Amino acid sequence: MLFEKLGVETAEDLVTYYPRDYIKYPCVVEKIKDLEEEKMIAFCGTITQRPFIKKGKVPVVSCIAKNDIADINLTFFNMPYMASVLKPYMSFVFYGKIEHKGGRYLMEQPLVFSPDDYEQRRKSRFPIYRLTKGLSGNQVAKYVRASLEDDELTKEPLPQKIVEKYGLMDYGEALFSMHFPKTVEELKRARDRLSFEELLYFLTGIHYQKRFISHKKNPFEIKDISIMYDVLSSLPYELTSGQKTALEDIIKDVRGDIVSERLVQGDVGSGKTIVAFTAMLIFADNGYSSAIMAPTEVLARQHARDLEELIKNINKDYEVVFLSGKLSKKEKELAKKKANSHRPILAVGTHALIQEGVSFWKLGLVITDEQHRFGVSQRMGLVSKGEYPHVVVMSATPIPRSLSMILYGDLSVSSIKGLPTKRIPIKNAVVGKEYRNSAYKLMVKEARLGHQSYIITPLVSKSEYVEAEDTQSYFNMLTQILPQDITVGCLNGQMGRDEKNKIMDDFLSNRINILVSTTVIEVGINVPTATVILIENAERFGLSQLHQLRGRVGRSSFQSYCIFVNGSGDEGSYERLNILKDSNDGYEIAQKDLKLRGPGDYFGTRQSGGMEFKVADIYRDSKLLNEASGEAKELLKEDPYLEKEENISLKKEVEKYISHGENTMYGL
Repeated sequence: MLFEKLGVETAEDLVTYYPRDYIKYPCVVEKIKDLEEEKMIAFCGTITQRPFIKKGKVPVVSCIAKNDIADINLTFFNMPYMASVLKPYMSFVFYGKIEHKGGRYLMEQPLVFSPDDYEQRRKSRFPIYRLTKGLSGNQVAKYVRASLEDDELTKEPLPQKIVEKYGLMDYGEALFSMHFPKTVEELKRARDRLSFEELLYFLTGIHYQKRFISHKKNPFEIKDISIMYDVLSSLPYELTSGQKTALEDIIKDVRGDIVSERLVQGDVGSGKTIVAFTAMLIFADNGYSSAIMAPTEVLARQHARDLEELIKNINKDYEVVFLSGKLSKKEKELAKKKANSHRPILAVGTHALIQEGVSFWKLGLVITDEQHRFGVSQRMGLVSKGEYPHVVVMSATPIPRSLSMILYGDLSVSSIKGLPTKRIPIKNAVVGKEYRNSAYKLMVKEARLGHQSYIITPLVSKSEYVEAEDTQSYFNMLTQILPQDITVGCLNGQMGRDEKNKIMDDFLSNRINILVSTTVIEVGINVPTATVILIENAERFGLSQLHQLRGRVGRSSFQSYCIFVNGSGDEGSYERLNILKDSNDGYEIAQKDLKLRGPGDYFGTRQSGGMEFKVADIYRDSKLLNEASGEAKELLKEDPYLEKEENISLKKEVEKYISHGENTMYGL
């Protein structure tokens, strides 16, 4: 049950549930100057006396570990068994965050090792997994090790000639090295192997399925586009030339002789959504249904609200049907009934739109928003809900043309350049932790002007392994230090649907002044009164993801601010983050990041530009992407249906990949 919360349902899921990071355990400190406050350190000390146990609802074990340089006070919460583990006069290595208060050194909840065990751990990198409450990293690692002993799970899926041609690491060896690498070089080879494999499946899957839908005769008659003028006149702004061109491209497509597929690319905040909504209303006015699929429930709900408001403003009565996996059974059945009620509807939802039992009356247009976040099957699944509907995919991912041709070479492309009028450029700052109080004062000032702020943290709750801010602790802290008239909210993906929806509704209605959140608000959320975003531990995020997060502000005529907090203080991180300080252009940022890191930087912050692969990164792995593209075409040229004996295993993997998508862990 706990593993299912992580999207892990089978042993195969488990062995490909890769670590999000690795610990390289540090040397044991030998000098007092190395006891740096707020840093994760390893301290070898001897227990001086029997641990003290304070009983209560949450038992607390405390004791002192001593060596020649310092005494450290240790505290363990809800771990009563530690009282019998930490026996007097025994020596242990304690790994955790050191604090200095009241003249004493303190450690809370440190990891505890025997000196010999710690030395063994220092010889390799220990995996850090994304976890859920009740499941520890040690438990996940234990189950992964056991699963990797199953020969069926580690069987080579690629034809041997491909493995030999590219000098790929054996599949089973690559899996083990991804979880438990001994060296940097070993991890690099494992990532190369698994990245190539992901890209090969992805590209083969795309080419494999395209043959079934390409060049189909257009069955839809779009005679009247007058509703477009109603929409445009109802807007409080004029479309940019890029928006107008994209809309004209779509109209030309859907009036053509064959079913069209178009990619609409545009930077964060460039106004792709209103283009999509207008196209949907044109189809409704001509008697056809349409559907737009968003990657998160929060974004899908926002689309539904905005579309309903737009329809109201133009005095039409078309119905918006909302579908998500988190609706109640009764709500789902009602939505399904409306979706196929023999009249044109505008469907909005998450990947619940493609579930079995969902059908749409005369579906003429399907749109995937932030399309890179959906697997092959999810995109194609939406298409299959109609009889060859037109397809529009929208993306804010800044992909260089050379890579775009590989990924979307068979799609027509519209690029929306520039931002809507009356937008003021965001003011950016890259700062250290010492700037926080100034940032809080800015947020309070903005709140009293009727504006709102986001604070983004990389973690939901405190981690025993990672030095980074978390939403819950941050929320608790802000409620203590901010003035009473400032309302703070807390949002993360582990919350229940109703709680998340209430928090977002309160924020959208300006009943919450400051929202502390994980990256669940990364994509598409539009709150025009939000003017400040502070991103903690910004060095832990990819630049494209930071650019997406920054796009949550600057969506009105108010001056907006983005504050990147470099939690590490590392000069290299400042250099990298300054790329964002100096530019608000997603395409320029992606190019500079690639140049700064180089394609061989395997251990910097993950920077996929949004493509949701488990391992592959289209920037870092551009060479592998080219190789996989050539190999996919060659495979299908020689064996169009992958029926040859040497391709049977590969075919199963490609079909599995198509069936499940690149990454099943979407949404909130």
